[in-house]
Amino acid sequence: MDEKENLRRQVWIQLETVARPDSRFHLDFSRFIPDFEGSAQCVERLCDTPEYRQAQRILVAPDNSLAGFRARCIMDEKYLVVPTYSLARGLLSLERQHVPTGQEAYAASLDGLDVFGQPYLVSIDDHPQGPDLMVTGASVLNMQGVRVSHGPSFFDLEWLILSVLGLVNQQTPILAIVHDCQLVDMYFAPLPYGISIDKIITPTRQIDTGNPFPRPSSASIRTLPWQIKQDVPLLRELGD
Repeated sequence: MDEKENLRRQVWIQLETVARPDSRFHLDFSRFIPDFEGSAQCVERLCDTPEYRQAQRILVAPDNSLAGFRARCIMDEKYLVVPTYSLARGLLSLERQHVPTGQEAYAASLDGLDVFGQPYLVSIDDHPQGPDLMVTGASVLNMQGVRVSHGPSFFDLEWLILSVLGLVNQQTPILAIVHDCQLVDMYFAPLPYGISIDKIITPTRQIDTGNPFPRPSSASIRTLPWQIKQDVPLLRELGD
């Protein structure tokens, strides 16, 4: 077991004490990003940031830890963009006008997204407006906002796809919500296609990373493993 994998497993042992099990994957953190005790405080702290207040269109990862934040976006009448699970059906959008009052929490779930969502980016022939802000969860992050992983996350793929299509750029702010135990004080540079986080929100603090790493160029999409490009329809289209 290498250093990164050992570190991830150490974090997951701590995470089990505060995580909320997933209905399908229980506590298998290799397969999903869990919700956790204190995520509601993260939502309040994130919504106080200037990035959130100024944003009109927000891409939010489909992580369990962000369900409460997605519901808040709907209630605050933000234009919400959510990737489908594993990017199998591209990205969908949610707007306040499409969600009945009282159904915000359900609409913010992956099942509810299928009921109330509208197509946003299902094919590269679509031409939506890009998001003003991107928000993600993470399994393990270091203090520089870099994911501790061996390969690309789906969030990395989403950013690369949007970048190639000209819908995000180096100035698009990226924020993350994680539990304090998911942060490690160990330096890792991002992978060639990896996206680092500008601001990390935990239940107890906010960390401005200073974004020490430039975002990858859109050309780095060519460095993705072949199988990943075959498994994601939008990546297959971009490779045509």
